[in-house]
Amino acid sequence: MADIRITQLPELTTPSDTDILPIVASPASSATTKKITKANLLASTAPLVHTHTASAVTDFQTTVAANSSVTANTAHTSRTDNPHTVTKAQVGLGSADNIADRAKPVSTATQTALDAKAALVHAHAQSDVTGLTTALAGKEPSITAGTTAVLARILVVFRDGGEGAVLAAASTAEGRWPPAIVGRPEPGPYRVAGTT
Repeated sequence: MADIRITQLPELTTPSDTDILPIVASPASSATTKKITKANLLASTAPLVHTHTASAVTDFQTTVAANSSVTANTAHTSRTDNPHTVTKAQVGLGSADNIADRAKPVSTATQTALDAKAALVHAHAQSDVTGLTTALAGKEPSITAGTTAVLARILVVFRDGGEGAVLAAASTAEGRWPPAIVGRPEPGPYRVAGTT
């Protein structure tokens, strides 16, 4: 083939990987013209459209961190005061409330069950206790002396000899001085004048 300029060569629009291209090696020192296939040439270069990891870019992290917009956004994402006034409905919590569990009303079923219960502290009439009246009948004479059971009667006490006004009138326990007598400075002895 006669010498011809490269610009005068016919154009190849669809080269294959095995096609050969001329290349000048070491042009800065001892330039030598060599050949290289299209595949080998492209293997030493990156595609026109490609990606890099952040760590592969020199000073990427430092440059980004120092950017004023990034700094402002970082501070913004750390806020907890709802700067955009987002509503609970916007985040799918439209039915949520801010009421403590103990302040919420109970269900109808639970309230019905509670209505059928008595309070933990409550009272009963004597007639509410089955057999109580019958069980207590005739028990007063059998109360043991020295107990604190209070009898349902009043002892009227005078100073011995029957003189003077009533010294005391009080409920008493069997076998005990009436509370109004204990510790009184009046000299005894005392006597029970009667009961009511």
